[in-house]
Amino acid sequence: MNEDRFDVRFINVLCELEALERYFDCLEKQLPRIEAEHQERTQQAIISLKCDNKNSTDYREVRNKLLELHYFTEQVLPRFFRGPVLVSSWAIFESAIAEIADEIRRRQDQFLKLNDIRGDFLNRTKNYFDHILRFPVLLEAEVWQKLQRIMILRHAIAHANGRIESIKDADVKKISQWIEEGIGVSIELDCIMLSGNYVRESYTLISNTIRGLIGRVQEAYPNPMVDSSMKKG
Repeated sequence: MNEDRFDVRFINVLCELEALERYFDCLEKQLPRIEAEHQERTQQAIISLKCDNKNSTDYREVRNKLLELHYFTEQVLPRFFRGPVLVSSWAIFESAIAEIADEIRRRQDQFLKLNDIRGDFLNRTKNYFDHILRFPVLLEAEVWQKLQRIMILRHAIAHANGRIESIKDADVKKISQWIEEGIGVSIELDCIMLSGNYVRESYTLISNTIRGLIGRVQEAYPNPMVDSSMKKG
């Protein structure tokens, strides 16, 4: 009988993770096509201009179009395609942790909630799961460190549009250190740039962390299952 039933808890989180992965795949496939189209339009615009000498208006226009092409394809497109994926990955992480924490809290009949704890999100998560729920997240120090990086980069992109001048000095110092470590982050024209590999690795880390925690919760706190026939209906 159990084989005909399934656990619907956290189904939204799992579907969001799947949807974001597919979305990112689509973006990465579209990026070269959009770059090529923009390059073609720029070339056609340049052909229509006459560049008889370096002092002509058309010559300056060609130079400007080439600069704009480089800036658009090498910096703006990758930044605006990949940055939001990191922001969305962190949004799923936060909402998933909150949902998981609330499920455990209700099963333990605890009063104190995750949002009642002070500190940044990762510190609150660790303290709440360790000391209130006594259900440790069980992540290695290296994983916590990588999550810390994602959180800081997410805040820089979401709140400062990735512009260094608007980011806290302490965070800029950390970001500069990560750039030296070659993790896939750079600064171009005073804006944070993320490589496709770094964004994918960050998503994978978050996905694996959430899926692993969900599995542990489902095992530790079995829930009345919903019959699979309901799903078909």
